[in-house]
Amino acid sequence: MVKSKFPTERALASESKLARAEVQLENARHECSLLKEVEVRLQSECEMLRRERQSTSLVLADLDTIKTRLERTDAGSRIKMESKLDEANRECSAIRRRLQEEEDRWRALQATLVAQLNSSKTGYEEEKSAADRLREDLAGARKELRSQASQLEELNKKLKEMSLPPPPVETGSNEFETLTKRLNELEARLSRSQSDLSLAQQQLQDARQQTETYREIAESSEIRLKEEMSSIEKYRQDTHNRWV
Repeated sequence: MVKSKFPTERALASESKLARAEVQLENARHECSLLKEVEVRLQSECEMLRRERQSTSLVLADLDTIKTRLERTDAGSRIKMESKLDEANRECSAIRRRLQEEEDRWRALQATLVAQLNSSKTGYEEEKSAADRLREDLAGARKELRSQASQLEELNKKLKEMSLPPPPVETGSNEFETLTKRLNELEARLSRSQSDLSLAQQQLQDARQQTETYREIAESSEIRLKEEMSSIEKYRQDTHNRWV
């Protein structure tokens, strides 16, 4: 019984080894097939890379040829373009200088016009104040004139009343002389007041004319300032549009 057991175990072991060997062989065949597929794919990719490299080399060679031709043919054009660029830079510098000169001239003119405008405004305010004072003086003179005229009229009435009765006594005569003297004084004051009133009216008219002159100067200065600012802005805009 012992002898018959060993050959069976050996046979089973051999069969097991054979089965494992067959499995390994099948795995090896499958792996070999995969490796062949990989080899074919790699060969195909290598061929594609070789073709691409060759095509790239041709393209680079063509580019070098084109670059050489362009360098030869564009030498004159580059010189012309550089010359035009230099000319444009010189013209641009000249325009900048002219623009700076215009700006400096405009600033100087603006300062002058502003000074004139301020001076005109100051003169206008001074003349306006003087005119207001003259108006007040004129109103006072008219009031005084009306008061003196009223007093004169009242004295004339009294003189007429005193001239109606018989010759006055000494006391009345003195009163008559006093009233006559006062009347003469009032007439003289009235004449002076009328003269002062005429003078004040003339001064007021002169002040109005001078105030109007200052106002016209101020308005003219403002108009000139606006025109100069508009001219400078137009010049800037035209220069900017030209080089944009």
